[in-house]
Amino acid sequence: MRSRPRRGAGQHHSRAGQAINFHALTTDATPTLLAKIDNEVIALVGITASATVFLVWIVAGTVSSVLKSKHREESRREIAAYVAEGSVAPGDATAILDAGNDDVRKKIAEGVAWGTINAKDAEP
Repeated sequence: MRSRPRRGAGQHHSRAGQAINFHALTTDATPTLLAKIDNEVIALVGITASATVFLVWIVAGTVSSVLKSKHREESRREIAAYVAEGSVAPGDATAILDAGNDDVRKKIAEGVAWGTINAKDAEP
C-alpha cells in the first residue's frame, strides 16, 4: 500500500498532486483586492451608510414624538373621564393638565426673545 505524505496546515492537494497553500493565497490576494476597490466606491459606501443612519434617526425621532403625543392625549382623556364620574374636581383636573405647561411657556418666551418665534403666534 502506498502511503501519502502528510499535508501541512492550510495545504490541500489538487487532482494533479500539487500542494495548494490556501493561507498564502488569501494573505497575498488581500492587498491586491483592496487596491482594486475604487475610491468612488468607498465614498459611495460612506455616503450610503451616513444616509441610512440619518434616516433611522429621523424615523426614531418621529416615532418618539408620535408616541408622546398619543400618551399625552390618553392622559387627558383619562382625566376627563375622572371628572365626568366625579372622582376628580374640575379645578384639580385643570391643575393636573396645566402642570407641565410652565416649561412650554418658558421655551415660547425664550423663542420670542430670540426672535425665532413670532409674538403673534405665541399668544394663546
